[in-house]
Amino acid sequence: METQFECEPIHKPTDKPCFVAGDTRVNEQAPLMAGHTTWLRMHNKIADQLSVMNPNWSGTKKYETARSIVGALHQ
Repeated sequence: METQFECEPIHKPTDKPCFVAGDTRVNEQAPLMAGHTTWLRMHNKIADQLSVMNPNWSGTKKYETARSIVGALHQ
């Protein structure tokens, strides 16, 4: 059974592009998608800053520290 969408994946030229993600619901909840994108970018910015401040940290250490900071900001 094929699912019908009001839009098409973004790589196809249409009037209503869709975001391509692991879940088709990404196109139904635009505010949720915008929030997730904002927090993801904040995480990446913090991780980049941690890399400059602590060049000897492993990738996991930077990721987890940035994750903790973003979690605290979100709360």
